Amino acid sequence: MGGIMRVRKILKPERSSVGWGDDSERFPFARVAFIFGIILIIGSLFPSAAAHVPLTSAGNDHIEGAFPVTDPTKSWVVYGDLAGAGDVRYYRMEMAAGDELRLSLFTPDGGAAFVPGLVVMGPGLSSAGTAPLFVEMHHHDDEHRDEEEIHHMDEIHHTADETGSGSGGEPKEYGAVVIKGTVPAGAMFEPFTPSALYSTAAYSHRVTEPGTWYVAVYAPETSAAGGNFGLAIGYREEFTLWEWLLVPFSVAGIHRWEGQSWALILGPLVVTVIAGFGLIYWWRRRGGKAGPVINGPYGWLAVTAGLLYLGTAMMLLVQTLLALAKTGPAATVILPAVYITVAILPGWFALHSGLQSTGWGTKTGGILMIAVGIVGLFLWAGLLAGPACAFAAGVGAIVLGEKRLE
Repeated sequence: MGGIMRVRKILKPERSSVGWGDDSERFPFARVAFIFGIILIIGSLFPSAAAHVPLTSAGNDHIEGAFPVTDPTKSWVVYGDLAGAGDVRYYRMEMAAGDELRLSLFTPDGGAAFVPGLVVMGPGLSSAGTAPLFVEMHHHDDEHRDEEEIHHMDEIHHTADETGSGSGGEPKEYGAVVIKGTVPAGAMFEPFTPSALYSTAAYSHRVTEPGTWYVAVYAPETSAAGGNFGLAIGYREEFTLWEWLLVPFSVAGIHRWEGQSWALILGPLVVTVIAGFGLIYWWRRRGGKAGPVINGPYGWLAVTAGLLYLGTAMMLLVQTLLALAKTGPAATVILPAVYITVAILPGWFALHSGLQSTGWGTKTGGILMIAVGIVGLFLWAGLLAGPACAFAAGVGAIVLGEKRLE
């Protein structure tokens, strides 16, 4: 009983003497705006740490069908899988002189049965290592290339048998560097997802001869099994607006690539939302008129947004704990900790605001709810549905709210 009373006290605090003269006075506008501002500032310091834009490829099991990676200095991760020994995936990228070709290959499991490696092919590249016989190499006499590819290579002056370097010098043969995969000693904590990843190979090269470069990811003949892999390319962390907004769904896809079930990925959010509504109903039944109640469209939208935000925090918490269980303690855990905080604080405010409102609420509450939507939209809380509910509640309160700002 004492626990229930304490919960009621939290949900229905005493009135403050400072405020706007409506139901927002329990959360003074300036104080809430300050808190949201701090959240945005803190969040903006971290979002690009170890961030890569995810890609998926298909039909690139031969070099003539190599998957094109646009702007290879931008941070990408191409996710794929290999069936087993002798299987290969190919990628193609246009490199300019002075660019750095930066590659990192990793898997979600780290077992010795599947340790993929890399073959890098480029104009003027000094060859190193012996490529497996099943890896298709890019040669000047490659008869498998179609006329369009040959014409393209002629135009950029990098077909080794007919053209020279871009400056008109001697013809440049394609060289190949082989980076054999090694069994990782342990997992590394990737904070952006968060995930535990196992690095098997890495390569970096400053390009001196511009042209088309090829990268092959292969499963060696000694691989006892196939598996999933990720190829990180580039180093410039940048997102388009659309890529940024879709990050939560990309992250869910990455966890599926890791082998997790949808139940494990989305379960914490679903349980939080269902349990939240159930708990509100139960408190109302137990507390009678004194219990919390969702009253009006603003209340339903705000409470839904709040529970979705809190559910996102639970998803991140579960994934962080799963990753740390494999990697051990990591200093970079501060990044998911920030995202969890970003989800909890606005979520708690939206939940409280919804339980205290009637009808369409107030215009002040509407402004604050739009702030909640902005925080969630750009810092990935609520899987877009939460921010959408927050915006709907905010706009509705501003247009239809019964009270005006003083």
